[in-house]
Amino acid sequence: GRNNLHNPTPMEPTLPFAAKDPIPPTQELPVVGPGQNVSAPRRGRGVLQQQKPGMRVPMCGFCDDQIRGPFITALGKTWCPNHFVCSMDSCRQSLQDVGFVEEKGQLYCEDCYGRYLAPDCEKCKRKIIGNCLKAMGKNFHPECFACAYCGKIFANSPFYLEDGLPYCEEDWNELFTTKCISCGFPIEAGDRWVEALNNNYHSQCFNCTLCKKNLEGQSFFVKAGKPFCKSHARG
Repeated sequence: GRNNLHNPTPMEPTLPFAAKDPIPPTQELPVVGPGQNVSAPRRGRGVLQQQKPGMRVPMCGFCDDQIRGPFITALGKTWCPNHFVCSMDSCRQSLQDVGFVEEKGQLYCEDCYGRYLAPDCEKCKRKIIGNCLKAMGKNFHPECFACAYCGKIFANSPFYLEDGLPYCEEDWNELFTTKCISCGFPIEAGDRWVEALNNNYHSQCFNCTLCKKNLEGQSFFVKAGKPFCKSHARG
């Protein structure tokens, strides 16, 4: 028998082939991630000071008693030297020489903070000792919060969520948007579009393959899987 090159199949502009508005049914608007927030715990060292005549007697931030003699200042508070220790009960080492990390108003040594208190990175599962980036309700090393496809680090750039994973705008468009089979560009929210021949077209791109006459809402013919106007269907 003769093929469709000589016997083109007429197609009526029934509902599936009429221009649609505004967005393909298989496509949803992307969820753009909220702004990332980067923070780090406060760190410091206590300063040992001597009381001087006439100065106000300092109060210890741990025992709430007056301090007689030398005292330590840190974060605007004062401590008895023997009370300026790691808040972890299993540790209690002096923080005077090793420095401290503040967590929820308590002071800890670096070792205890890293072992027990530092948040886990959602991606690499290692402890976050320094800067912690919060996004999607989770914690990341800043260098670990990256596009799930290309690995580009987001920093302060927006990201797009798909199935709980973050993507850069370029990859999200490439991977998840509906493309016009004619021009190759995404069919975006608000675009008029045509569904025909098991493909999607921008309405302005659904044209006769030969003369480029727009076929939106018109009868058209199919040859080799491509649309043609009636005049060129038997060319």
